[in-house]
Amino acid sequence: MSSMLDTMDGDGCDEDFQEPFTFHFLPEARFRAFESPAVQAALTQWGFGDQAQQLALYKFRVEQPVEDMSQQELQRFVAEFFCCRDVRGVLQSKGVYASKPEKLKPEVVELSTQALNMQFFDKLEQAGLVSHTGHIKGRIEEDFEGIPLVNMIREAAFDEGSEIYDSFSESDRLEFLYRIFIHLNVGGASNQYEDHVERYLEVTKCLIRDILSVKTADSGEIVSTSRVLAIATLGEDSVLFRKDHASNFCYLIIDPSMRHVTLWHYGYVPFW
Repeated sequence: MSSMLDTMDGDGCDEDFQEPFTFHFLPEARFRAFESPAVQAALTQWGFGDQAQQLALYKFRVEQPVEDMSQQELQRFVAEFFCCRDVRGVLQSKGVYASKPEKLKPEVVELSTQALNMQFFDKLEQAGLVSHTGHIKGRIEEDFEGIPLVNMIREAAFDEGSEIYDSFSESDRLEFLYRIFIHLNVGGASNQYEDHVERYLEVTKCLIRDILSVKTADSGEIVSTSRVLAIATLGEDSVLFRKDHASNFCYLIIDPSMRHVTLWHYGYVPFW
C-alpha cells in the first residue's frame, strides 16, 4: 500500500483535467479529542504553541467520488486540493501558498493505516528504548537537522547509523500511527519533554481515533477506511512550510465514504 506516488505528467493545476476535484471548507467540523483540555495541554507543553495553534487540523468536503483512486488520481487530487480557492484561503495564515499553480507538483507518499492497536509500541520496551516502567531512556544530546536527539526514542527514529535504528522496520515507519507518535515526541521548538512514554502513547491514541475513520470487518477486526497521504513539498515556486525543518509535517486524510478530507499540518516556528 505504501508507495511514493509518481509525479504526474503535465501541470499540477492544468485546466485540461477532466472533472476537477472541488473542495469546500467545513468550519463547523469538530475534533473532540484534539480540542479536549487534556490533549491541548499536552500539545502546548510539547511546543506546538499556546493552545497548539501551530498545529492546523481542518476538514473539507470533496464533491466528487474518491473511492479507489489510482496513484495518478491521488497525485492530481493533492494538486487540485492545494489549488482550491477554499483551501488556499484557509491556509494563507499558515504561510502555505502556490505562487505558480501551473507548476504545482507535490511530492506525496501514501502511508499505511493497518496499525491501529497500541501494542504496536511494545517494541519500545523490547528494543530497550524505554524501561519496564515506561521511563524513556536518555542519551547525550546530539543535533539531527535541528532536532535534538535527547533520548533513545529519537535516536531510533532518526539516526540511521545507530544500532537501535532497526527497532522500527521501514514498513513500521510508514504507519500513520508511528508518525503521530514520533511527531509528538519531537514536538516544537519549546518542547518540554516527557520523562515517561505513557502520555505520548495516550495522546497518539486520542489523535488517531479523531483523525481516521474505521469500520468493523467481517472478521470482527477494526480496520481503517481512510487513506493517508504525507505531503513533503508542493514543488517549484510553492511553499508548504515557512521554514525548512525536519519536524515539519503535512498530511491529507481522505474518508471516501463521507467524502471528507482532513488536513493535518505543522510548520516549525523557532523559539527565538
